[in-house]
Amino acid sequence: MDTGTFSMIIIGVLIIIGGYLILTDAVEGRAKMILIVVIAILTIMLILNTGLFSGHKTILDSPVVASNKILPLLGKSYKYTSSYSLSTWIYVNDWNTNNGKDKEIISRTLNGKSNPRIYLDAYENRVNIQFGTGTDSPGQFTSKTIQIDNLNTQKWVNITCCFSNTNVDTYINGKLVDTTLPGKNLYFPKITEGDGQLNFNICANNTYSGFISNTNYYDYVVTPQEAWNIYNKGFSSNMLGNLLNKYNAKFTFYNNQTEVTHFTIM
Repeated sequence: MDTGTFSMIIIGVLIIIGGYLILTDAVEGRAKMILIVVIAILTIMLILNTGLFSGHKTILDSPVVASNKILPLLGKSYKYTSSYSLSTWIYVNDWNTNNGKDKEIISRTLNGKSNPRIYLDAYENRVNIQFGTGTDSPGQFTSKTIQIDNLNTQKWVNITCCFSNTNVDTYINGKLVDTTLPGKNLYFPKITEGDGQLNFNICANNTYSGFISNTNYYDYVVTPQEAWNIYNKGFSSNMLGNLLNKYNAKFTFYNNQTEVTHFTIM
């Protein structure tokens, strides 16, 4: 169970306990009014966290080790649209793990080919965003790749990519860092029932050393303000997780005043 789900369970339990206290008149007067307001706020928080009124599907809501097996976002569970956005948070410890191999972050397989595909470069400190343009013929598309250099290491970084026929925009930590003109329509083949090729896979191949969190699919192109809001909300959908982004702890081990190794708790 991830921490975001655990937080929702705790909120649900608090709502039930508070509701019981109110219905049984265990509290009265001003305390009862305050409790009603608190329960109302918690209920709204719970509803908003379920995503019932949003155009996005959450794949991850709190930190997971990138090398863990992460369940994909199944194609049948999200709205398949020609224009869409992907957002994720990554924390890279170092670039030595799987050196010489592309390290996948997000990919979706269509007719045997990945489109889109977001991955860390095999050699450079760089994130590559690959997407296809062309006709709707199965597998017949032209791949284009956007390269964003110099991502921070040992620090949470938000990557938000917006795909449309007019622009492919990339935001790093809420700021627009690249706008690419596709030139042609994005590759958007018609999918028939039973194709089973629309799953968004997370860290499926040659994973990097670090973590991934708060990964979401949007069935529309997010605005610059929304991209900034995504960054401001932090890398975890729960308060405890976001506090970890502000306060890090570093442990260093010495042998005769010489540093032997160190590690950082996010």
